[in-house]
Amino acid sequence: MSETVLTLKKSNKENTGDSAQKVESFISKYRKIILVSFAAVVVAAVAVCTVVLLRNKEKNDALAAIYSVETSYIEDVAAVESKYTVKEEASEDEGEPAVKELTEEEKAAKSDELAAAAAKAIEALGSYVSESGVVGVRANLLAAEIHYAAKDYLSAQDCYLAAAEKDVKAYTYPACYSNAGSCALELGKYADAASYFEKASSVKGYILASHDMFRFAMAKELSEDYSGAVKVYQEVVDKYDDEWANLAQSSIIRLSVNGKN
Repeated sequence: MSETVLTLKKSNKENTGDSAQKVESFISKYRKIILVSFAAVVVAAVAVCTVVLLRNKEKNDALAAIYSVETSYIEDVAAVESKYTVKEEASEDEGEPAVKELTEEEKAAKSDELAAAAAKAIEALGSYVSESGVVGVRANLLAAEIHYAAKDYLSAQDCYLAAAEKDVKAYTYPACYSNAGSCALELGKYADAASYFEKASSVKGYILASHDMFRFAMAKELSEDYSGAVKVYQEVVDKYDDEWANLAQSSIIRLSVNGKN
């Protein structure tokens, strides 16, 4: 029995030695291939890291450029406003000086200069508005704000919608649809506004959900869908306990009194 055990141990040692020798022989024989493969893996890893770094740099550079456009636009608008804000002199008894009323010619000139500042900023945004992800979101949001300030509500609406779709998981997604709804209201497109407000208010965790659900109902009311408006107003009342719920309750009563429920 002991002899058998010793024989097995000896056999195991021999097998272990043989296995180690085989591995060593294999590594020796295919050393160059193994080294080349390892080098290829390292090169691939470095390449991936480089691409990621370059993409991050491109993204950061793009965001910096967009911020620069925004800063320049704000400065240009401030310069125009300052140029055409003329205060009349006032005596010590009169207190603060009043702002002098602009002539029609001055109003036209101011409007032209503000339009030029907006056009300059929109042009500077260039290809950034077509980018995906955070760059596209930020560029389109800035473009939307510029168009909205110029009362070009259709262009502003398009930019807000574009910003939303550039990153549907971004925290700005529901706000973009909310702002698009505001633009649609300005354009008198109440059905579109209702659709945008509904989409904004349905986003889980959106902090202004009750507000936009109320505006969803309001847009339905403006489009003369009174029964639909009452239904949504009631949803606001049932779902929330805030000022918008109170306003929704008042709206239900108002529509009922006017026989529009």
